[in-house]
Amino acid sequence: MPGIHSGARSVEILWRYEAPGDVYWDDEKYRGEAYAAFAWAVYVAEVTVILATYSVTVDDFVALQEIGKVLHPVLAAGQITGGVAQAIGFALYEKVVWQKRPA
Repeated sequence: MPGIHSGARSVEILWRYEAPGDVYWDDEKYRGEAYAAFAWAVYVAEVTVILATYSVTVDDFVALQEIGKVLHPVLAAGQITGGVAQAIGFALYEKVVWQKRPA
């Protein structure tokens, strides 16, 4: 078996991850199914939109996520909080182009 050796200590690798055969990812085109695992979650956002300026404020956000057995509750909560912050950022700052419809 291959191992990692550092001085007097060594770690033996017994298993390694192999992606399932039906998971495909094209790194150049950034297309495909990047992950073999899928999350089960519900997210609800309460927002205020000012139509005169199109400004948006997130007033409340609730995330419900099925994550299985939690090994480290603080890290698990941090992952969910970080994902929510990233999703809100993507939603609020994505490029939106307004154009008139043809007459």
